Amino acid sequence: MKTPKSLSLRTVVAVLTGVGFASAVTVGVIPGVLSGISPAAALGTPWSDPFDLSAPGQTSIRPLVSVNDNGNAVAVWSRFDGTANVVQTRYLLNGSTTWSAVTKISSIGAEDTDNSQVVINNNETVAVVWRSWNDGVIRSNRSIDGGQTWSGVEPLFADGGEAAWDPVLGLNDAGQAVAVWKRSNGSNDTIQTSYSTNGGLTWSSVATISATLQNAGNPQVSLNSVGQAVVVWKRNDGSNDIIQARRSTDGGQTWSGVENLSAAGHSADNPQVSLNDAGQAVAVWKRSNGSNDIIQAGYSINAGNTWSSAPDLSAGAQSAGDAQVEINSLGHTVVIWSRSDGINKIVQTRTSIDGGINWQAVQSLSDPGRDSEYPQVSMSDTDVTVAVWRRDTGSDILVHSRSSYDGGAEWAPVEQLSNDGVDSYYQDVSISNNGQTVAIWYYYNGFNDIIQTRWAIKSGGGGSGGSGGGSGSDSADSTSALATTGGNTSVSAISIGIAASLLGVAVVLRRSLRRRHVQQ
Repeated sequence: MKTPKSLSLRTVVAVLTGVGFASAVTVGVIPGVLSGISPAAALGTPWSDPFDLSAPGQTSIRPLVSVNDNGNAVAVWSRFDGTANVVQTRYLLNGSTTWSAVTKISSIGAEDTDNSQVVINNNETVAVVWRSWNDGVIRSNRSIDGGQTWSGVEPLFADGGEAAWDPVLGLNDAGQAVAVWKRSNGSNDTIQTSYSTNGGLTWSSVATISATLQNAGNPQVSLNSVGQAVVVWKRNDGSNDIIQARRSTDGGQTWSGVENLSAAGHSADNPQVSLNDAGQAVAVWKRSNGSNDIIQAGYSINAGNTWSSAPDLSAGAQSAGDAQVEINSLGHTVVIWSRSDGINKIVQTRTSIDGGINWQAVQSLSDPGRDSEYPQVSMSDTDVTVAVWRRDTGSDILVHSRSSYDGGAEWAPVEQLSNDGVDSYYQDVSISNNGQTVAIWYYYNGFNDIIQTRWAIKSGGGGSGGSGGGSGSDSADSTSALATTGGNTSVSAISIGIAASLLGVAVVLRRSLRRRHVQQ
């Protein structure tokens, strides 16, 4: 990623007056906009009201969302249409409070689908992959206008043979895409991959990147803007499952040798990986210490060419799992997981400011007393970080969230995103470099599962600090420039100018665009 820079007054003048960058006059420099800005002085909006994305009458599940640096969002999910489970999508344009109409993007006919993944890049190319239950084939569809129109369904390999599972996807601004999945060779499960040079319109022949004599699974991929990609997975070594990795420097066309990331002797599982444009990569996984599962990490400073081990991230006295990781262009890293406190599961986090070499102390994000699990996290290049998780209150299962404006050093109070009185599951979150944040989940309305979302601008502020869980529902954790209530937006002219100036950050910075595979 490009090195963060100060935001010139030229940018501010341009957005305040509506003049383009080329015709605005450079008067001076406002330093510290990216990382030195005071959290209390930054801007944002509270979460919108909950909004149903899928129609009632049939069940919709497994939602995921991706937001690009233009502030545009695309959501996908699987919905039963009375005959089969199909892939549906809607998009939200930056500055809008209205989502598009629902579009079905999977094949016509009775094709059952699952495990859909979505990424939108900063040129408005959207790639989606999914698994077809009927024949076990991984298929894709592509849009080049932010989800408004779609090119058509494309299989990543021919029908016939063994079934594939668990596709994951990376996409960058150059239109390079890497898809990875698990597929049986008739004897064992292997990790396979295919690449695209046109945003997923067409795909290469399939390459198997794991050894074939033992079972492999749980693949993850991260792809940066210069075509470097890192894939991680678990594979049995004959006695235990270990975490392995391979890297590509040409968008998935060729791959390095296999690297073992976890130690032998005990099984490891559920790897995740995040890679930035500087080649800093952090992988996390859970591994047994003989008594409990602990969260471990490895880091690379050369895009996965070599790896170093990091200290254990979670304490060893209780089991932990569900780890997720994000690294931004500054090398700032957030890892989040759930861990038993001896009675209930709590959501915890650790951060690093040097790409995973050194780590800050553990912080607990969720309130104690009830189970909180399956966390997800997204972080911008301006260090704005949003975490979501599922919490069992004893009467409802709710989606909770906390936000940080300094890369996870301090966190604003807990916010409840889903409604009381219903059970909500499979939460996901995505944030852009201009602060546009979208959270998504599904809830049960007594008859069917319905996809629901809320969105906000998380550009700074708040951060009441500390590591303990907060309280309250839907608290505004930043100074509001755009007060959104019930779909109506009230805006002051100066607020538009300052908030829009933050959009200039997207011109300077680019994050790794990847889609993590959520397991719940």
